[in-house]
Amino acid sequence: MEARRGLRTAPGTSSTYSSLRVANERRATTAYRIEAAPEIHDHLVRFSKRDQNLILDALPRQLGHQPTVPTRNLKRLMANPIAPWELRVGRYRIYFQVQEEPERLVTLLAIGVKVREKVMIGEVEVRLR
Repeated sequence: MEARRGLRTAPGTSSTYSSLRVANERRATTAYRIEAAPEIHDHLVRFSKRDQNLILDALPRQLGHQPTVPTRNLKRLMANPIAPWELRVGRYRIYFQVQEEPERLVTLLAIGVKVREKVMIGEVEVRLR
């Protein structure tokens, strides 16, 4: 097992794979394919392994079938510099966009921690209002 946080060694190989690939293995059949922007891995590794699993487990459950239907934890945002949609998972916020054509696709753009009107994404503080 590799000691670096957020990376694991595949059984029987020396190659590593990110926790996002682990999420794809956990994913049940969904109507929307969930894809992550390259910087998402950098956002995730800042969180504890428990919190990473909490976030990764919520993705197919919350975004796999109806990512554009507002719920208590899912809402469309006003114009902002991050993304058009926000998913709330505890104190974490997952920002994403949805594409219907040519295929149904949810693209994760950022993951951060929200404190009032500010979101910490990596080491960058973003104001939402």
